[in-house]
Amino acid sequence: MRSCPLRARLNTLTLPVTAVHAQCELLISTLAYVGQRDEQAAGATCGQAMAVLAIEGAQILTRTDCGLAERGGVLGELDQAAPQVKRKIVEAAVACTAADRQATTAKAELLRAVSASISCPMPPILLG
Repeated sequence: MRSCPLRARLNTLTLPVTAVHAQCELLISTLAYVGQRDEQAAGATCGQAMAVLAIEGAQILTRTDCGLAERGGVLGELDQAAPQVKRKIVEAAVACTAADRQATTAKAELLRAVSASISCPMPPILLG
């Protein structure tokens, strides 16, 4: 059986979670600050989300080092991750934004934007 050239090319474009460690740290830190005003609570939230990704030694970035608008390439780099890594990134993002158990339209839209940016579909979110 011959190997498909497209499949071989796609396999070279997928990155493991270790290759996008810094990008995940920035994304999750940014999301933690969106949901938490307190530094300590944001750190705990970030830790929970990073546990979903099984990234050891990850720490929350400072609030001034966060923000996706200034670092627009981050989501593009995460889009190059392997599909199973993208699913884990979305799971971690959901864990991060849901840590305070307060669902808001802004958080739901942010999650939807992140998942769309990394080409990982997300089911509809029902706010109640």
